[in-house]
Amino acid sequence: MTTTVFVAISFACQILFVSLWIPRALAGVAKESMGDRWDQADSVRGQLKRYRWINNIVAGLGSVCLGVCLVLHYRGDLAMTGLLLSIGIVFLVQVLPTAALFYPGWTPFYRDINKHTSTLPGSEDVPKLFDLLPRLPAVVAVGLFFAYVGTTGAHWVSTGINQAPKIVSITFTNCVCLFALLLAYRRIVREQGERAERIKELVRMGPILLFASILVTIYFFAKEVLFAFDLEEARPIMMSVALQLVAMGVLYSLAGLRKQPG
Repeated sequence: MTTTVFVAISFACQILFVSLWIPRALAGVAKESMGDRWDQADSVRGQLKRYRWINNIVAGLGSVCLGVCLVLHYRGDLAMTGLLLSIGIVFLVQVLPTAALFYPGWTPFYRDINKHTSTLPGSEDVPKLFDLLPRLPAVVAVGLFFAYVGTTGAHWVSTGINQAPKIVSITFTNCVCLFALLLAYRRIVREQGERAERIKELVRMGPILLFASILVTIYFFAKEVLFAFDLEEARPIMMSVALQLVAMGVLYSLAGLRKQPG
């Protein structure tokens, strides 16, 4: 019963944070970005108002869905896999309005990097990768990866239980993030004519990939702890919290809260 209460609390936090707080925060970022133009931007204000109303509807429906799934699971009518799947589906529905909001690029959530073009590297220079990416998340991502591989490897040696699938999975996930970052950086180096736009893309995308690496590794770590202490019933809490952290990382990156180059 205690675990069920904490699961319900995590669900409530997911609804409040992703469907209510984030839309409000993004609206605030848009207003601040536009400055004096905000009072004349009727179309932007109207779209943001509709965006928040859609999120309010999603919050209501998501609350009902997660509540029903939790009750069914508590009664034994819904397996753990079904409950975890419901959390993921509700989260995807929660983030769809925000994804649609950013897709057209009509609202000024990003600070204008073009006004800093005088400070960008010249066509003959090669920009340093960590001038464009946040250093601390990169160090944390690498450190967590090696910590997980080292811990899992030590467990393999001490118990004789094959841990290769786990090591391969976490390595593959991190290599995907690393490959995407290096590919984006390579485009900056090679495509001189659109350097400012390429730098803008990497500044937006880089933190998202770093947060993804960090959260996946933390998720793997947490799952091992839950299974080690026979706390499988707490997996919905872990998954909900992890998804909220994903939303926080994406908000941090897309809203342009990180200082732009120059």
